Amino acid sequence: MNLNLDYINPFLISGVGVLNDLLGEKPVRSEVKIQTTSFKSEGIAAIVGITKGRIIEEAGQLGKGRILIDMQKETAIKIAEAIYEEKYDDVTNEVFESISEIVNMISGGGITSINNKFKGTNLRLSYPSIFSGKNLEIDSPKLKSVSVKFKLSMGELSLNIAFEGIEG
Repeated sequence: MNLNLDYINPFLISGVGVLNDLLGEKPVRSEVKIQTTSFKSEGIAAIVGITKGRIIEEAGQLGKGRILIDMQKETAIKIAEAIYEEKYDDVTNEVFESISEIVNMISGGGITSINNKFKGTNLRLSYPSIFSGKNLEIDSPKLKSVSVKFKLSMGELSLNIAFEGIEG
């Protein structure tokens, strides 16, 4: 499967920028893989859905998709502590809110770049949803995805980008 980087890179660029801005640390890309099976969560996952606006010839068949960030519970807690400058002993609403906001900001940056590059595409975002639990599997059978792992001093997180029709 060959994926069109015109639709992947805007989210990677946005992800690095958002994490650097919020946490004061540039994440290091450690692993990139094409996801051919369901995505297995490390503990906390936040997802933003993408709906298609108008498909235009330049953008191919780009349409529905989703952006997902995933991490271990301990990493999510450390990220929330860095954002809120407070100590958390366990996952709280603030931890969920911080991870939801990060995926929302990454998605917004990526979608804005795509919509600006391919005028008239008009992709839209859903509100973030957050999931937590051990051995959680997330499956999107019609979507092709790329999963990128980033390392931070707080731990690792994965950014999974999935769209229908991103082969190029």
